Amino acid sequence: MKKEKSVISIVFTHILTTSIVIPFFGLLAGYFVNKFLGQSLDKGLLIILKDIVYIIFFFLGVKYSISYIAKNIDVKKPKESSKYSIIVFAILITSMWIINILPRFNLIGIVYNTIFYSVIFIIFFIPTKKYFAGLQKLKTEE
Repeated sequence: MKKEKSVISIVFTHILTTSIVIPFFGLLAGYFVNKFLGQSLDKGLLIILKDIVYIIFFFLGVKYSISYIAKNIDVKKPKESSKYSIIVFAILITSMWIINILPRFNLIGIVYNTIFYSVIFIIFFIPTKKYFAGLQKLKTEE
């Protein structure tokens, strides 16, 4: 049986699972990429490869989080859950972008990090919006 949870709890679950739990394994995979390919690849290529691995794990994290919510949580306010999930995530991702560009303030770093964090945001935004919009549609039909 699904548990009814507050909007804050749903947002926290979605953000935590998407942003920390599953991507942690992406960081571990990136570590192993660095450890085993670090000597044979160019530094720039290695950074790109590690970021691709992280993006893949982040995508898996979004999918897992939505799947978990669908199976275990009765979402009473999908519109609010979607809105606040996206707002909180936008704040977090913008903070991460700022933290990453400040120490190495150069044009290449700014452009690269802007693209990287934009991809991460899009990967979060589209499935989150789609899932909660589908729930909202079901709620209005009932």
